[in-house]
Amino acid sequence: MFNALIDPRVGGTINLHKALNGQPLDFFLMWSSWTAIFGTATQTNYLATCSFMDAFARHRQSLGLHATSLDLSQIFDIGAFKRVPSYANSLTRSGLYGSEAYDVLQYCDAAIASSKSITSSVSPYDPLASAQLLAGIDAILQATRNLASENSETAGKFDSSDSNATTTQRILKKLAQLLYISTDDIDVTRPISKYGIDSMVAAELRNWLFANFAKDVPLAHMLDADTSVERLEQMVHMEH
Repeated sequence: MFNALIDPRVGGTINLHKALNGQPLDFFLMWSSWTAIFGTATQTNYLATCSFMDAFARHRQSLGLHATSLDLSQIFDIGAFKRVPSYANSLTRSGLYGSEAYDVLQYCDAAIASSKSITSSVSPYDPLASAQLLAGIDAILQATRNLASENSETAGKFDSSDSNATTTQRILKKLAQLLYISTDDIDVTRPISKYGIDSMVAAELRNWLFANFAKDVPLAHMLDADTSVERLEQMVHMEH
């Protein structure tokens, strides 16, 4: 399953590189993703392919060949993100704001121009810097500011009148959103580590707990063998 995504993206890129060897190309453009830099949960195989494209663009330029890896954000007005709003919302919560299709075309123009500039560099310290173009950096910075502002505004807001059951349901719903599964598939007494959460999911859940309940749960505890949704609810109410 892991290789089902890696093989066509990595193998396909290498095949194109070999098939076009010696051809007078105007550009060689690969669509990568912001996630290769910032990371997203549950997508390690996709992140690996994007990192490969970023590195392969540098490899081609080191050979004197055209190449640019364009690290795109989500395109929210077409494709999968428009069809599955919950996925787009998850990335937005992580601080990764999207672009419109029109913006992507502008990024492609810039990437093609960068692909042609194999004899110049945008950085005196990195002669291959033009091989990778991070699209929408202003949106990234703004998203980071927005996320920090939201966390600052919501941190410490906890209604002590909330029942244990209400808190449990809120945590359960959040965990289900992060894992893209139904709340019905989660047993609140079962360790959350058993559902395959990694450190990134654990970190986002930890940040959410602090923002909503002013509860600072150590990251290591999030991955403990005995930490369940029920246990997290107990931690939230323990000192309130």
